[in-house]
Amino acid sequence: MDSFFGRLDVSPVTNLTISPTIRYSDYSGDYDGGAFTDADNEFSLSMFNPGVQVTYGADSFRINADYNYTDTDRAFVNSFGENEFEGRFHNTDVYGNVTLNNHLKILAGVNYQDFSIPGGDEQADPGATITSPYVTMYLKDLAGFSTELGYRLNSHSEYGSNSTYSFAPSYRLMDDIKLFGSVTTGFKAPTLDELFGPFGANPDLDPQTSLYTNIGAEAYIADQSLKLSAQYFVREIDDLIIYTANGFINRDRQNDRGIELSADWIATGSLTIGGWYNYLDGEITTRGEGGEITEDNLIRRPAHSIGFRAGIEAFENLTVRLNGEYNGERSDLYFNPANGFAAEDIALDPYLLVNLYAEYGLLGRQVGIFADIKNLLNSNFTEVYGYNTMGTAIHAGFKVNF
Repeated sequence: MDSFFGRLDVSPVTNLTISPTIRYSDYSGDYDGGAFTDADNEFSLSMFNPGVQVTYGADSFRINADYNYTDTDRAFVNSFGENEFEGRFHNTDVYGNVTLNNHLKILAGVNYQDFSIPGGDEQADPGATITSPYVTMYLKDLAGFSTELGYRLNSHSEYGSNSTYSFAPSYRLMDDIKLFGSVTTGFKAPTLDELFGPFGANPDLDPQTSLYTNIGAEAYIADQSLKLSAQYFVREIDDLIIYTANGFINRDRQNDRGIELSADWIATGSLTIGGWYNYLDGEITTRGEGGEITEDNLIRRPAHSIGFRAGIEAFENLTVRLNGEYNGERSDLYFNPANGFAAEDIALDPYLLVNLYAEYGLLGRQVGIFADIKNLLNSNFTEVYGYNTMGTAIHAGFKVNF
C-alpha cells in the first residue's frame, strides 16, 4: 500500500485561512470467493483526493468554504474475468454561522455534490447531482431550555426533491439533572450503481428515508464526579432499497427500538472508569403481492451489548487506557451453495473484545513511546459468518511534538 497526505495552512490577511490539501492512496489485495470459500480473487484501488478549505472568522461570525474532488479507479479480477470501475465525485460546501447574542446562534449554507461514472455503457458518463441548502438555529440555556432546530432541502437530479429536519430540545431541571429528546429525519440517496450500474440498475428509485426519535435524561451526582445517562430511542426506515430477481427496488420498512445506559466516574484525579449497556430490538416489514409480513430482523446486531472503559495516569509520565465490549448472540444469513444459495439462519456466538493502550512521555511529553494492543485476550469471534476476524494485533511506535 502506498499513501500520501499533505496540508498547507496559509493566512494572507488577519482572520483568513486558506488550507489546500492533497491525499493519494494506491493499494491491492486478495479476497475470498464467499463464506468458507477460498479463491484467487484480486483487487486494486487507486484514489486521488485534492481539496481546499477557506475560513474567515471574526468575533460574531464565521464563514467556511470547502471543496474536494475524489477520483477513484478500482479493478476486480475473479472467476467472472476482470472488471474495472471508475468514479468521480465533486463536493462543495459553503456555510456561515453568526452569534446573535449569548443564547442564540444561526448556521446556514448550501452543499452541492456531483457524482459520475466515466465511460458508462448506457449513457455518456452517467451521474447525479444533489443541491442542498440548509439552516440550523441553536438556542442555548434560556432559563434552562436549549434546543437545536434545523431544516435541509435536497434537490436530486434523478428522483426530485425531499427535505429533512431536526428538533432536539433539552431542559435543565437543576444544575445536576437534564432532560433531553429529539425528532430527526434523514435520507439515503440511491447510489450510482443502483441507478445506472451493470447489475439490476433502476433509474426510478426513491431515496430511503428515516425518522429517529429519542427521549432521555442525564444526571451528575457525588459532587459531579459521577455522570449517569439513559435514553430510549425509536428508528424507522422506509423505502429500503433491496435487490431482487428483477433488480433494485424500493420495498421494505425497518423498525428498531432500544435503550442506551451509560455511566462515567472520575474516581480520583488520575483514575476514570466508565461503562455502557445497549438493548436493541428490531423488525422488518416486507411488502409483497400477498400483503405485509413483519418479522424479527437483527442481522449481525446483538440484542444485548455491554462495554467498559478505564484510564489511569499510573505515574507522572505513564498513561494507560483499557476498554472492551461484550456482544451477545446475533443471527446471520448464510447463502448455502449446497442449497442453491438459499438463505439459511445462522446463530453467531457471543464474544468479548479487550483493547489496551499505553503511552510513556519523555522530555516533558514532547516525545511519546506508545503501544496499542487490539484484541488483548486473542478472542476467537465471528462478525460475518464464514469469514475470519483479527486475532491479537500490536501497534507500537513513538511520536514527537514540536
